[in-house]
Amino acid sequence: RKITIRLGCTIILSSIIAIPVYSSVANKRPSANIKNVIFIILDALRADHLGIYGYHRNTSPNIDKIAGKGLVFDRAIVQSGWTKSSIPTYFTSTYPSIHGVIETDDSFPKNFATMAEIFKYNGYFTIGLVDNVHISPLFNFNRGFDIYEELKDDEIIEGLRSILLNHYSAGLLDLDDLDEPKKNSLIQALKRSEKYNLVKNPGFEEGNTGWKSPRNCISSSQSRTGTKSAHINKKVFPSNNFWHLNQSIKLKHGCDYIIGAFIKTRGLSKDVTMGMREGKNKIYQYSQIGHLSGDNDWTLLAGIYTPYVCDDNYESEVIIRPGRMLDFIGGECWVDDVFVIPLSRVIEQGLPSPADKFFFYVHLLDPHAPYTPSGHYLRFGQRQGEVDMIDRYDGEIRSLDDRLGLIFDEMEAAGLLDESLIIITADHGEAFGEHGFKRHHANFCYEETVHVPMIICNPELVTSPRRVMGPVPAAVGLLPSLVDILNLKLPPGVKFQGKSFFRDKPEPSEPVFFYQGPYLKMVTDDRWKYIGDEYGISLGDVEIIGKSVAGGGAQMTVNPPGRSGTEYIADEEELFSSNLYRQHSRKIQDKIKQVFRAADRNLHNFGDRKEALLFDLKNDPGEMVNVADKYPRKVEYFQNLMREQRAADRGFKGRAGLISGGKVKITNDIKKKLRA
Repeated sequence: RKITIRLGCTIILSSIIAIPVYSSVANKRPSANIKNVIFIILDALRADHLGIYGYHRNTSPNIDKIAGKGLVFDRAIVQSGWTKSSIPTYFTSTYPSIHGVIETDDSFPKNFATMAEIFKYNGYFTIGLVDNVHISPLFNFNRGFDIYEELKDDEIIEGLRSILLNHYSAGLLDLDDLDEPKKNSLIQALKRSEKYNLVKNPGFEEGNTGWKSPRNCISSSQSRTGTKSAHINKKVFPSNNFWHLNQSIKLKHGCDYIIGAFIKTRGLSKDVTMGMREGKNKIYQYSQIGHLSGDNDWTLLAGIYTPYVCDDNYESEVIIRPGRMLDFIGGECWVDDVFVIPLSRVIEQGLPSPADKFFFYVHLLDPHAPYTPSGHYLRFGQRQGEVDMIDRYDGEIRSLDDRLGLIFDEMEAAGLLDESLIIITADHGEAFGEHGFKRHHANFCYEETVHVPMIICNPELVTSPRRVMGPVPAAVGLLPSLVDILNLKLPPGVKFQGKSFFRDKPEPSEPVFFYQGPYLKMVTDDRWKYIGDEYGISLGDVEIIGKSVAGGGAQMTVNPPGRSGTEYIADEEELFSSNLYRQHSRKIQDKIKQVFRAADRNLHNFGDRKEALLFDLKNDPGEMVNVADKYPRKVEYFQNLMREQRAADRGFKGRAGLISGGKVKITNDIKKKLRA
């Protein structure tokens, strides 16, 4: 079976109630009426460029409209600064130091239950539509998904729209999963849609008219409807085959069609399938649907097909081959009532849904760089024809918002918003030179790259629009929050590091952490942000810490059980000759070297200084004045918090264990995609 998918108003901030973090923000009860959970990631979207977060430009009227009906988290903080590490934290509720997906070639870990696996465990049909090669099936990010496709943004939006509004799109029809009542419903829907059939002479009532066919293949011996069918009996005509029973049909590029035939077999020695061929200039794609052998009464072989090749008229020539066989040796086969019908027409006639509940993970690449909105969206900041980086970024947000708005409006008209839980957030933010760098990077801890939108909307769970004040850990906290409010059951042994946003007895002003690769780097609360100068990781029971030094190098500490050592190291040459390094195994040496390099660089881009940073966000929201020297006790408080968190990570890692997904060889083709 071929699986392919080709697939407002501005809210006034003062109209939304501001409430403390973790207060009764949602009605926590079993949510039987929620049939769709839609988790939308907008890549590189910073919160302060949306209207709902106070942005002065009208970039997001449709997202603002959804936010105005739901729950808005004022300060949602991600736990990593780039996609590759951030998404595994969303998927598993574990920090980067635990899940270990840090580098470009890292694959998803094998032993941590994913968000999709948990939803599937609870009876949801799971669908992932993504536009980012870092989280493609190549790196095993498709674990737990019934369907996981890497597509372009426009294809994702159209695919999501088609599935939500029709409950079917390419790849969702699998007859093996349909019970008899649903199969009968499908057959009735096909019958009611016969007038839209694109196949000429589908029941062979006019002989082989419209068909290329082997000789003597039209028969009256058996038929499903009418009086005739296509028939092969190897005993009577040993040279006959259905290889050449075919018809050419023009299909519109990007549209979904349901293609199939009814087939009967007797004593068939090899499989018979419903086959398609598409392409030109001797470059073809072959697809097939279903298979039958042995003895079968009239059986429907059908699937959903989307043409992938188009000419100047946006059409594609598809050769359908009903009853295609390979190495046909003996037995009989009949083919009748062949059809190619636009899927939308079949849906209108009552195509049954493949599942009662859906979980969607939608990862859109916009507004990620390069910022290339169409001309219509280059409306912001034009000064005599000039458009700068921020203007283009905002244009991409508005373009994306308009496309999402079409889906939201259609869902509302169809009554689907009431039965859908929508989560809108981002994997990280984006910088425009506020602290000396642009775009984003795993190293950067400032608000422009770590503060993302977090919007949760469903009228049953959130009965009135509300805002949650204070910081929340967006990535590590979302999954346990969904488990909490949807009353999901967990597979045996599943543990989270994050806690639900909606739990009953939270600790006051809980800190939120951010990791620079595997290193705990930043902690923040409702007023302060501390960016540390220490880099610490553990390997088994050995802890390795590197502390940055203003003049270069690092103060290195290695703490194996029963003994520890601390030494200032100026450079790598000195490191390699030190007893601190040489006394350990090669595996630990590699980690010591890794930590030293991180501490020596200490990339937080705050001037040329390497010391720890403390910002008073209440009086300095732009994070421009380091007040660490002014508040030494506050620095000590946050340092202790980070030490406690590193110890908690070590404990969790020891209990959970990590079965790495390994490394993926990055070929030149993959490099091109990663750079795109």
